[in-house]
Amino acid sequence: ARYTVFLLERSNKKFCTGVLIPRNIILPAAHCMNADPTQMTLAFGLHPQAGHYTARRSSKSISHPLYRKDDITRYDLALVYVDSGAPEKFSPLLLPDESFPLHEGLNFTAAGFGQNESQTSNALHFTELKITALDSTSGHLYVNQAAGKGICQGDSGGPALMSYQGRDYVVGVASALLPDSTEHPADLCRSTALYMNVQKFQGWIKTASKALLN
Repeated sequence: ARYTVFLLERSNKKFCTGVLIPRNIILPAAHCMNADPTQMTLAFGLHPQAGHYTARRSSKSISHPLYRKDDITRYDLALVYVDSGAPEKFSPLLLPDESFPLHEGLNFTAAGFGQNESQTSNALHFTELKITALDSTSGHLYVNQAAGKGICQGDSGGPALMSYQGRDYVVGVASALLPDSTEHPADLCRSTALYMNVQKFQGWIKTASKALLN
């Protein structure tokens, strides 16, 4: 769990989840980002809302150039520079390249600081999910959450985690919940979850990370 970050926009208390890729760059969803990253607190810790965290600040960030606020289901990725680097005990996850065997039906671990069954979000939590569908053209991963297990508000930007050949990877970034009016209309957290496929966007992530470090 020493790779997740609680991202707090101080002006309106909006929060999201992010994941460390190199030690000084966080990968969240673009819709989590304030236009001014200096107004965000990067909280490293398992219980940040209880005040147990190490704070970092950011002076710069990059969102995918094709991201549009009115359509969060496409290109919903950003990178946030950690000015003084992550705390010592935190370490980054790997990005899957083209050889990573990602496909429908695979299980993964979702991590986030969002709501759980008790409608609270006081700590980092994990749940085991399965990729229901993979759209290789759009770079989307879909997860059926009708059984009541999955991501909810506050989990945006949270990673989909997989281990492969003994190493830990972030294969997806939580982007949106897609409500189906005919199924659980009153419970958004049972809606289909949409993740950005990191494998699809790993080229942009690497290029933009280099730009952010210069």
